Amino acid sequence: MAFKSSLHEGLPSAHRLELGVWGLTGRSVFDWTAFFLSAISDVFIKCEKGETCANKCRAVGCFWRARESYRARNADDGAAEGIVSSMTDQTDGAVPPQDAETEKPVRAHEPAFNLPAGLVGILAVLVAIHAVRTYLLPQAVDEELIFNFAFLPARYDHPLTDQSLAWLWSPVTYSFLHGSWEHLIFNGFWMVAFGAPVIRRVGMARLAVFWCLSAIAAVALHIAFHWGDMAVVVGASGVVAGLMGAAARFVFSPSGRISRQFAHMNRRLPIGEALSNRSVVVFAGIWFLTNFLIGLGVFAFGGAASIAWEAHIGGFLFGFFLFGFFDPRN
Repeated sequence: MAFKSSLHEGLPSAHRLELGVWGLTGRSVFDWTAFFLSAISDVFIKCEKGETCANKCRAVGCFWRARESYRARNADDGAAEGIVSSMTDQTDGAVPPQDAETEKPVRAHEPAFNLPAGLVGILAVLVAIHAVRTYLLPQAVDEELIFNFAFLPARYDHPLTDQSLAWLWSPVTYSFLHGSWEHLIFNGFWMVAFGAPVIRRVGMARLAVFWCLSAIAAVALHIAFHWGDMAVVVGASGVVAGLMGAAARFVFSPSGRISRQFAHMNRRLPIGEALSNRSVVVFAGIWFLTNFLIGLGVFAFGGAASIAWEAHIGGFLFGFFLFGFFDPRN
């Protein structure tokens, strides 16, 4: 979410994120842990033969089967090592000394987390900035930082020559600031889900340009509805919305499903084809409906005035319609 806050009232208070309960009965803790990590935050649990849970089997019980398979393989390896240790590898039949150490095979461990390094770096920067602001900077210094780097629509209602150059960089720098830890975690949550396939597809150089332009597009639509407003805008949600719009152009397979590891390798849908794709239309429809309800105050946990939902719309439209200019794949 992009937060708005009056300069005189400070940043908005923490907003709660309420999650629905998805039928938890009938599944083990391991099942739902695997489902949550793989389906929501683009984290992959590696199964046997190096394949990923998202690719090998779509059932949420694959984490359970992988665990049981891992235990079975360990038991088989232990028995095999015991047999090998009792045999001789010398041609004259001599038995090696009993105290000779049996060389154990080196097992390659697959990483449990599979996120692009660039995305991890971005999240680290966002966390570091907010930590410094929260725990190290005096309040007066933090307020000065917000004034100079957050987006303020009122700046553009005055002659630009009569003010500092904050009007020039703030349409981008506001996306690196957040109103609270909850705000940052919420944006980071969706950035992991939709930023990972986009980064894998376009690379970090193109993503840097995409980040800046989607941030500008987000506040451009916001200022169209709030010209001269004295409430500052902070948060990366405009960029996250842009990543969602961009991902909608390629993550859906012909069957409508999403393979989280290989989604970035799909064909990019032309705009017309994307608008006629049922999965894309349903996804975009739910997304727009949610943001309109936020604008009406239905889902706004601090009131609609504290969420710059227009910036979400601007970012999404930019990502959806202009992603082709950043995508090197045919």
